[in-house]
Amino acid sequence: MMNPALGCQLCPLAADRRPERAGLWPQEEPVWLEGTGANGILVLAQGPGEEEMRLGRPMMGKTGDKMRTWLQLAGLVPTECWLWNVTMCMPRTPKANRPLRAAEI
Repeated sequence: MMNPALGCQLCPLAADRRPERAGLWPQEEPVWLEGTGANGILVLAQGPGEEEMRLGRPMMGKTGDKMRTWLQLAGLVPTECWLWNVTMCMPRTPKANRPLRAAEI
């Protein structure tokens, strides 16, 4: 699926996706949703972490691995769910692992 949010500048998190920061983060575009949604289930996380930003895919880190396992244990096929985040970018400054601000949602 093509990422329709490429180049998004709608919230303050976009300021951290500058080309000169590419050495710090290879993924410099928003992390878009993944999955077909064929089963009508949306799995929503707070936002992408380091691994998601690096790969450009949602729920790819340790927590994503657990989520995919839980979906399978519930009899669901993860690729048939929509996997998405409340934000499409990871806050990098001043602290990456922090609560989201209203303007970022």
